[in-house]
Amino acid sequence: LVDRRFMYLYVDGTFFPVRRTTVEREPTLVVLGVDEGGHKSVLSLVQGDKDSKTAWEMVFADLKSRGLDPSAVRLGIMDGLAGLGDAFTQAFPKAQAARCWFHKAKNVFPLVPKRYQAEFKASWDAVAYAAGKAQAELALAELERRWRPLCDDAVTRLVKDRDGLLVHYEFPREHWDALRTTNPIERVNKELKRRAKAMETVS
Repeated sequence: LVDRRFMYLYVDGTFFPVRRTTVEREPTLVVLGVDEGGHKSVLSLVQGDKDSKTAWEMVFADLKSRGLDPSAVRLGIMDGLAGLGDAFTQAFPKAQAARCWFHKAKNVFPLVPKRYQAEFKASWDAVAYAAGKAQAELALAELERRWRPLCDDAVTRLVKDRDGLLVHYEFPREHWDALRTTNPIERVNKELKRRAKAMETVS
């Protein structure tokens, strides 16, 4: 990894059936890097005991031991695993941690009563797809004003991650769609599972 500078790292855990003495589903920790030229590469594919902060700390340490320049990393895009954002910024102190909007939606929308979901989605989209960070902050303030009296738990869960959800606006506009979610690494994981499916299990 010495000869390339990676700006963005997508991090995600996925599960494969693994044959040892028995067949069990075990987590595989995957890191997808995007270099300064916009080229994507799978940088790490590590089986772990579990998808945890400690396991990810070991993955990040391994990347640096293999030559990845921590000073080049500007953003990590991830789901809401407890402690993962802290582990990432400790490993890459010049970087920020971005929260995936898709995963956050799965976390928030079940708390919105069905009769409000279409209107809440419009308020949500005004934040996620704003013209810039200032507009997103205004839209988030309006969402909070309108919806907190009706679905306080959903709004609380949303604003808890406001910094990670809005951080993509600090990067080039043409990158926003790619930085808003973990979709790029989800596609990688889907392809890995498709290729492993013919083997039924990973030994």
